[in-house]
Amino acid sequence: MPARARGRGVASSLVEHCCAALFAAGASRIITDVESGNAASAAMMRRNGFTEKVTVTLFVRPNPREHAGTVSYAPQDPARFRLRRAARAGAGPAGTGPAGTGAAAAGPLA
Repeated sequence: MPARARGRGVASSLVEHCCAALFAAGASRIITDVESGNAASAAMMRRNGFTEKVTVTLFVRPNPREHAGTVSYAPQDPARFRLRRAARAGAGPAGTGPAGTGAAAAGPLA
C-alpha cells in the first residue's frame, strides 16, 4: 500500500467490505494468509477479527529453465476463481468485491 494511504484505515475498510460480501454470499468462515515477516498486516488482520489458527508451509519449486529471481509463481486457485465469479455476479460495481484479496471463503463458495 502506498505510504500516503497507510494508517488511514483503507486496508481495514477493504477487509471489512470483503468479509461482509463473503459472509453475505454464504461463507461460514474466511481464511487468509500473511507472510511471516509482515507484522503490520498481521496486526491489521488481528484488529479485524482474524486469529491465528493453523501454520502452513508452502513448498515452491521454480522452473530450472527460468532465470533465478525472475520467476513469478501464480498458481491457478479454483476457490479464488469461484470467489471472483461470485463477486462479479453479485456485489456492486466491478472491483468492489472480494476478488484479488488473497482471502478464501469456506462454505458454499469454496
